[in-house]
Amino acid sequence: MISPDVVARSLPEANDEIMTLGPRCAIVSIGEPGAPTPYGFQAMNPLHLRLEFHDIVESDLILDAGVVPPGPAHVAVLIKHATILRTAKLVYCHCNAGISRSTAVAFILRCLWSAPGEEGAALRAVLDDRPRAEPNRILVGFADELLGRKGAMLAALDQGKLG
Repeated sequence: MISPDVVARSLPEANDEIMTLGPRCAIVSIGEPGAPTPYGFQAMNPLHLRLEFHDIVESDLILDAGVVPPGPAHVAVLIKHATILRTAKLVYCHCNAGISRSTAVAFILRCLWSAPGEEGAALRAVLDDRPRAEPNRILVGFADELLGRKGAMLAALDQGKLG
């Protein structure tokens, strides 16, 4: 088991739950550019991280002006901030629906804090927490590359869809 625990939730759940989590809870708030953050999120808190991009799940989609797709820079910021996040008792990841972006971030953090070869276990932990999870494949792909996992994170996603 990694430490801290990592969970994924929706924005409405975050609004209901974050204020009760305590001061040693880290928050990764994921939303569209300019969208609201959950109650209790404080940009100046070093345990709080805001990532802003749209929930684009297919890289070949034609993007309209103003649409911000997930990119390697978003994952790089997450990885850079992971050392601070790891000092918390709980890392609470949220996006709008709690299905794609937040579960991808939870999966990425679990992989980052686990040994190579543990990607399947990391994904199972996310799915145990959030059975409806469909981690954003684009984010996971960038993380797989940046963490040097040589396709293991994407393979875990593919295997998870079969199981």
